[in-house]
Amino acid sequence: MDRAAAAAALRANPSALPAAGAMAILVWLAADDGGFSAADWQPAGVLLLALLAGSLLTLPRPRPDRLGLVAVLALAGYALWSYLSIGWAPDKSLAWEGANRTLVYAVVLAQFALWPMRGRLAAGLLGAWGLAVGTIGLVTLLRADANAARFFFEGRLAEPVGYVNANVALWGSGLWACAVLAGRREVLWPLRGVFLGTGALLAGLALMGQSRGFVVALPVSALLALVLVPGRGRTLATLLLLAAGAAAFSGPALEVYDGYRPGEDLSSQAADAGQAILLVAAVLGLLGAGIALLDRRVAFAERTARRIDRAALGGAAAVGLAAFVALTVAVGNPFSKASDFWNEFKQGGVSPAAGEARLTGTAATDRYDFWRVGANMFADRPLGGYGADNFQQEYFVRGKGDQRPRYPHSLEIRVLAGTGAIGALLLGACLVAGFAALAPALRRRGLAASSAGGGGLVCAYWLAHGSLDWLWEFPALGGSAFALLGMGIAAGSKPREPAEPSGYGPWAVRRAALTGAGVLAAGVAVLALAAPWLSARETKRAGREWVTNQDAAFERLERAAALNPLSPLPHLVGGTIAVRIGRPDKARSEFEAAIERNAREAYAFLQLGALASQREERPEATRLLERAVALNPRYSIPREALDAVRKGQALDPTELGSKIRAASKARIGLEEGSE
Repeated sequence: MDRAAAAAALRANPSALPAAGAMAILVWLAADDGGFSAADWQPAGVLLLALLAGSLLTLPRPRPDRLGLVAVLALAGYALWSYLSIGWAPDKSLAWEGANRTLVYAVVLAQFALWPMRGRLAAGLLGAWGLAVGTIGLVTLLRADANAARFFFEGRLAEPVGYVNANVALWGSGLWACAVLAGRREVLWPLRGVFLGTGALLAGLALMGQSRGFVVALPVSALLALVLVPGRGRTLATLLLLAAGAAAFSGPALEVYDGYRPGEDLSSQAADAGQAILLVAAVLGLLGAGIALLDRRVAFAERTARRIDRAALGGAAAVGLAAFVALTVAVGNPFSKASDFWNEFKQGGVSPAAGEARLTGTAATDRYDFWRVGANMFADRPLGGYGADNFQQEYFVRGKGDQRPRYPHSLEIRVLAGTGAIGALLLGACLVAGFAALAPALRRRGLAASSAGGGGLVCAYWLAHGSLDWLWEFPALGGSAFALLGMGIAAGSKPREPAEPSGYGPWAVRRAALTGAGVLAAGVAVLALAAPWLSARETKRAGREWVTNQDAAFERLERAAALNPLSPLPHLVGGTIAVRIGRPDKARSEFEAAIERNAREAYAFLQLGALASQREERPEATRLLERAVALNPRYSIPREALDAVRKGQALDPTELGSKIRAASKARIGLEEGSE
């Protein structure tokens, strides 16, 4: 491409470079635990915000279509409402973190939706995401063959994200991106083969994760693929090829979990599954390239193409009806079976164990209990909720299961419980407007239509799977969903270059005011993202260096507490260090400061009770420990400590802290469920 052509391409796609940079950041997060750690996604959010600010300052003035603008503003409004929820949230630091994550999603959507994109750029971004996820999957599969114990959790592939179901959602996201482009005639024929083979690889990786949420979301997404993506005959043919490939390697892929026994080495099973998946992916890749090459020599009239699309929909409906009849013959009345499944799901209990058939086994899980607690939280505070991400402490008090989830395992329940009806309306408005804004692109032919449909499909899959699991909390997943939805919106926007007024008239004054307000808002947003990140860094460093330099560690914790004035974590860490080095007065002041920031910190009450027992203040120790038990009634350690104090025993705060840390990985004294 010569310089003139490149300049013309940039004029037609003004946001090409910053959008590509944003996509690269999302890929980085995907390869690094899905971006779950705030230490990763908060600095990434600062970079994304810088890209958007630079785009607003240097690119042509954005003129999105009305529905696209509504989607962007509604998500920005939801982020603002999440920040406001800090005011009434019991744990204000968690609400701040949840609001920051929503801000990142709003920034990503704005970056991709505000400026128009031509079909080639949109297809390039969609394909880049699919192939990047496929590359991550290939590396993971090859590394898992050599070190299965590191990559599998109880027989299920859990890396690189770390949480099995979110790991499967990552593969599913890339799978749908590849499936769409593998069937497009406009894509170069070798690339179509690569997309089909990559889709097969990702389908195999998803099977190795055995996520029931993925199984539920799969038919919903397949139906939406036929609705959203133009060229339904091509889409159906691609899905049938992928289904055939999945059937070919499903045996060894599922056997990794179904045949697993605790303590058993999975290397052999993982290697067999990997070889089968790679073989099928290679065959499908070659087959897809060959079909694509033949496809270039066959052209159908538009009328014939429409007939094929209608026939594809009819064929899909016939296959669905046949599957329903076959299911009825095989298992009896499917409605009765569904009722039994739902009753078993509501009853809850232990999920399938390794060595059992997971996808067709028991429906027992604690999810219904999570949802029940979240629904009750919404009923208590229907307008504003309990504050963004303030679910865990309420579940400690209201839940019935043994798990300690940080999140309610459902996007809808998360929004309603945390931000109430107002938050749900704002996020709902964003999604409704966003999907409606895809319509102009879907009415077109070519890559613009296919890419818009593919972007909407990836977002719809994330929503469907996220309705049954906690996926919002992984910025690589949520960020890519909003990015590709925004890309679809932009693919339908018409490039417009109106002449802008010049001089120092009213427009110049308004533009200067808007620029100043934007710079101020960006500065506040950067501070909101950067301050808790820097606080967490200082806290982590203090936790590493206190053994060799206690004074420096406490200085770091003071800075951390100042950077994040809402978080009790610096004081909890400071109190724990003070206990370890034998400074009970310092420990007491730190734990009391933690409670001032969050009156529901069970760990702080527990340690204060232990310190009071050391001072032989039995009534005070009993009061504090009773509060710890009330905040976490199903947790055994506070109950055992309270029983010991009632018997006249003094507690050892150091020993108690060691027990808590051994039982907790997510936060001091708290642990999220991994189901």
